[in-house]
Amino acid sequence: MVLMKSPAGFFRVRTFLVVAFACLIACQPGEEAAEPPKAVDYAEIEARLEPRAPRGKTSDAFPNIRMTDQHGHEYRFFDDLIKDRSVVVNFMFTDCALICPGTTSHLARLHAVFGSAMGRDLTFISVTLDPENDSQEALHEYWKAFGGHENWLYLRGDFEETELLRRRMGVYDLDPVVDADKTSHGGIVTFGSDAKDRWAALPALSSLHDLRDTIIRFALAGRRPRPAAVGDDGSAPNAGMDRVYSGQGVIREISPEKAEVIIEHEKIDGLMPAMTMAFSLAKGLSLEGFSVGEAVRFGLVNSDDGFEVVALGRDRPEPPSAPSASAASGAGGKDYALYCASCHGPAGDGDGPLAATLDPRPARHSDAEYMAGVSDADLFRVIQEGGAAVGKSPLMAAWGGTLSEDQIKNLVAFIRTLAKPPAAAEGQGSQD
Repeated sequence: MVLMKSPAGFFRVRTFLVVAFACLIACQPGEEAAEPPKAVDYAEIEARLEPRAPRGKTSDAFPNIRMTDQHGHEYRFFDDLIKDRSVVVNFMFTDCALICPGTTSHLARLHAVFGSAMGRDLTFISVTLDPENDSQEALHEYWKAFGGHENWLYLRGDFEETELLRRRMGVYDLDPVVDADKTSHGGIVTFGSDAKDRWAALPALSSLHDLRDTIIRFALAGRRPRPAAVGDDGSAPNAGMDRVYSGQGVIREISPEKAEVIIEHEKIDGLMPAMTMAFSLAKGLSLEGFSVGEAVRFGLVNSDDGFEVVALGRDRPEPPSAPSASAASGAGGKDYALYCASCHGPAGDGDGPLAATLDPRPARHSDAEYMAGVSDADLFRVIQEGGAAVGKSPLMAAWGGTLSEDQIKNLVAFIRTLAKPPAAAEGQGSQD
């Protein structure tokens, strides 16, 4: 961690700023490095900028350059985004392969952690290192691909002025050859409060706990954000952290000893664009029987510790789980593995990878006595609208925006096969 000392006795180094994303080494192995940027005359650039009266603060070094965000709004970097504010900033570019998308996804989880503090107390800023190619439209598409989070600005400006900003923020290498290649800049997230003149920096892929706690100490001066209220859709605070995202792709590498799998996957809506990424496996999930080059579908959780695969299946129709299962329940079984098994368990025993963290615990779909008292209509509604809609736990997510009515009907049919023995529903009941 890099700290900066203020007059009050805290560490301070003028070469660092408050920025939440830094692009790590951006090229995949074997990929050719981008063409080095042209040399920059920093003294000439500073000479053409309007001078500011010094205040004796770290941020006095940050140039007040003009920048435009992904929506076309214009800003003066210091006056509009830094002065008297708290920020998290990084440098990136949209053609950065593998590492930058992974870093951005990690910081999206950090954004979710701060919830209600975003905008009111804290702003995320990502500055492109390649403004000549990253148009406003390109930044907007990048922003959308990673979830379209509010109070997260993707900025572009003049190339030479952006280089001056990067240098004044301390995000540069002392070796001029290395520094000339934008794919080599370190993955540092910088953050702080201009009002309090307190700044710090951490590797962008540090644990969310370390990032959160240090940002609270420095950028928010110890003020912890208020918990987010339960939303109109029944979602709980940081509910997106527990959501299971469905994806499909091809296995590129398997590492049983690390409990890790590398998947080249298609776009995962609301989470990340198509890319190749390493994912850890949920406890108890086995890679036995899977091979490199195999097409798979998977369920992904965006947890505190990173991305975790909680369900993994072959990308082809699976046989019904029981001889009596219908075609509908067979189709529902695939969606159950992706959307339900992480909490309710693969066999409906309420023992999924996330179950131990939930209170109340997930319903046991394998409990014949319980399921006999739950109607198909109740099952359909709780899947579609979420637990809060039926007076139950808001931790039960609403899947109506993800699954079609036919998919939900198939899920209900599959759930009916899990009870031991399978139970027919009564005309009334309640669902947890």
